[in-house]
Amino acid sequence: MQSVFNKNKYLGLVAFCALIFLFPQGNAKAQIFGNATSSEPTKPTCELNKALDNLLTIKDSNLAGLTRDRAEFKARKEVLIQTVICAQEEIDSTKNRLNELAPATGIDRGLSLQFAGDLDAAILSYEAYSGRIATTTGLLEVKDLASEILAWRNKYYLPLLQQVNDFILLVTSERAHETAQARFEKISNSLSILRLSQIYGIKTSLESAAKLTKSASILNTEARIIVNGYVRTVATSTATSTEIQLEANSAATSSMKIEIATGTLRSSLATSTATSTIEEGEENPPNVMEVVKESLGALKLAYGEYLKISGLVKQILGL
Repeated sequence: MQSVFNKNKYLGLVAFCALIFLFPQGNAKAQIFGNATSSEPTKPTCELNKALDNLLTIKDSNLAGLTRDRAEFKARKEVLIQTVICAQEEIDSTKNRLNELAPATGIDRGLSLQFAGDLDAAILSYEAYSGRIATTTGLLEVKDLASEILAWRNKYYLPLLQQVNDFILLVTSERAHETAQARFEKISNSLSILRLSQIYGIKTSLESAAKLTKSASILNTEARIIVNGYVRTVATSTATSTEIQLEANSAATSSMKIEIATGTLRSSLATSTATSTIEEGEENPPNVMEVVKESLGALKLAYGEYLKISGLVKQILGL
């Protein structure tokens, strides 16, 4: 079972956004998650790579017969335990990023709440799997469970995680664009007051910065159309049993019921959108991350033009 916790491409883009903002200023569950020793439960650290290395060591060893089966069973079970622990860390981190984003109103507020609920449903599913992991007793059983968990991750969890990351990246990029646009207007007004805006080098850089900023806006709009397609309809039934029906705007929608141990609340997690199967001969839909990356690249170039303008102004004013 291979690790799928690769978020570097998303975190790198978020870090780039941060630089742009700064630039203007220069029971079974207890067995897996650990027992609490204080009022707050202590969560174990993700050690999936270590568990995988141990499994590979056993598979490459000279152990045979029942001894090998027992060792492999224990190692595979630990891999699944670590998969759940790592997923919990990943979901907690993603929810924290959503909270830090904190959109106040409008569609973004709705999407943020929707994704938070989806991630909570994913946690419940992982907790249900953790109970089954703890009670596995044989090698074949743990292998089958590993296949089931992997299939569930690929079908439900990873598409959800991609949508959440798309949303976070887009909102961050849009805010970076707003900052860049305000920066451009401030520079333009200041240069007009100083009557420097028509000087050849300055004028050229201003025009280039304006085009780049507009290009970033167009790209963000393209990504926004995709992300807005992640909106789903929420319907509630009775006070004791709530069914959340998540409907994506694309034609193919999958769903899964998660039974919650405490009460009769049920969640239906559905995902399709940009990650649904593309019919043969059709082009893949635009990738939000790539579009946002291009938008941020345009903003970076725009700030490069601002630096050129700053240098020219200093020369002209003898600073």
